[in-house]
Amino acid sequence: MNLTEDDVYRTSTQYRLWSFTSEALASIRRATNRQAADHVRAAIRRAQEGRTAGRAASAVRSGEGEKDGIGKDDENGEGPQVQCLTVEEEQKLVGFYCVKAMELADFCNFRTNVKATAVQYLKRFYLFNSPMTYHPKQIMLSALFLSTKTENHFISLKSFASKFPKTTPEDIIAPEFLVTQGLRFTFDVRHPHRGLEGGFMELLALASGDGQPAPLSVKSTKQLQVDIVQLHKGQQASVDKRSIEDVKNRIRNAQGKAKELLKSSALLTDAYFLYTPAQIWLSALMVVDEPLCMFYVDTKLGSAPADSPTSTIKAKVLATLQSCASLLRSSSGATTTPGQKELTELKRIDKKLYACRNPEKLDLVEINKAQKRDGEGGAEGALDEKVVKKRKLEREVSLKEAEAVFGPELGN
Repeated sequence: MNLTEDDVYRTSTQYRLWSFTSEALASIRRATNRQAADHVRAAIRRAQEGRTAGRAASAVRSGEGEKDGIGKDDENGEGPQVQCLTVEEEQKLVGFYCVKAMELADFCNFRTNVKATAVQYLKRFYLFNSPMTYHPKQIMLSALFLSTKTENHFISLKSFASKFPKTTPEDIIAPEFLVTQGLRFTFDVRHPHRGLEGGFMELLALASGDGQPAPLSVKSTKQLQVDIVQLHKGQQASVDKRSIEDVKNRIRNAQGKAKELLKSSALLTDAYFLYTPAQIWLSALMVVDEPLCMFYVDTKLGSAPADSPTSTIKAKVLATLQSCASLLRSSSGATTTPGQKELTELKRIDKKLYACRNPEKLDLVEINKAQKRDGEGGAEGALDEKVVKKRKLEREVSLKEAEAVFGPELGN
């Protein structure tokens, strides 16, 4: 049984867990926003009730509770209405911190794959989590540090933290388990960069007359070389004056532009959620040099009658590439410094977020410490007594089974 690259990709977690239609993606984000808003309102209500109860108890002790009417506003169980972020506001905020993550990766001189993986970790995390629950500023550095580990770019935690003022190793490592949970413990990110390099190596080989025709191509290597030399693009020199070196320069120029597009627009849009790596890099080529892209697709699928299966597949591929190319064009230049209008809007969103953050999730470092204490047995009554007994029983059963030479006894 021969597996194609497509078959292999379909077994990846990126395809199985992180590929969506645009409708499904929008639906997930609406559900995440709605759920987070409900949790925020409930958490704020609990915090208000706790403060009210504390003030009332203090007032009772001082004998002033009834006189001041403390707690009367909350007797009906209604607190002030909380204006939560909309889906669009969440996306603008996450997009801004994705850009910041890219800038920090460049500041640290990390490789392109580390930077690209960190951005995708952020986007994946905030697909099922909301900035109202976990602020992107808290998650960003943790996602970037995690990407250095998954992409085999070693840097110690202490060294990484030292690069950022007022940042401790605990600030970076505390949200890491939350991030891994949000990623569904799947760390593999398939990028389009390697496919881009392979595709341009093929194009350069065809220009040199060394390329191998695809199985569906009916043209010889020499004919393909003639065709790529004759490709028209804008106000280029006439075909008679164009040399093989001119064609190679055109290919290299397109490669450089497409690579920059993959480092920016492809990362900041939903391209990774909606398209495969091969579709993304081919769409980047379509944006920078459409005739070259069409030529490459023709070398793979060839020319076929309009009613043939190959022609149907080709039409579907081109429609998909056009759709992805439009998405990449929509975010062109997204890594530049935001203008005054964008900064004003981001400040407004951040100010709104300050009033609608989940108060129970503000200090991730303390939450992480509390979880560790609970995991170690719940010192000073941190865990419920029933939970402690249950865990103790589970440990005793596990130890008893481990001591048995031939394993646990078989049931009847």
